[in-house]
Amino acid sequence: MMLADVPEILLTSWEVDDRAAQDFFETFYSIRNSALTSSAAVKSARLRLLQEFKHPYFWSGFTLNGFARRPKNSLYMMSR
Repeated sequence: MMLADVPEILLTSWEVDDRAAQDFFETFYSIRNSALTSSAAVKSARLRLLQEFKHPYFWSGFTLNGFARRPKNSLYMMSR
């Protein structure tokens, strides 16, 4: 993964429910554009799923692997 210059990858640890996966990824990508990191977007998407699906099977299988990088438009990069 890192050899292909892919900084992070989001995957599931098991086959998840289709509706839960759709809800998760819609929420993840809508938040990812405004969040400082992908991990923050994953956390928000999990919390969103938790409101509808109480059992961890539906929301805990999503895993973000890789090295978190701040977006180029973050305050950290602007201050350099």
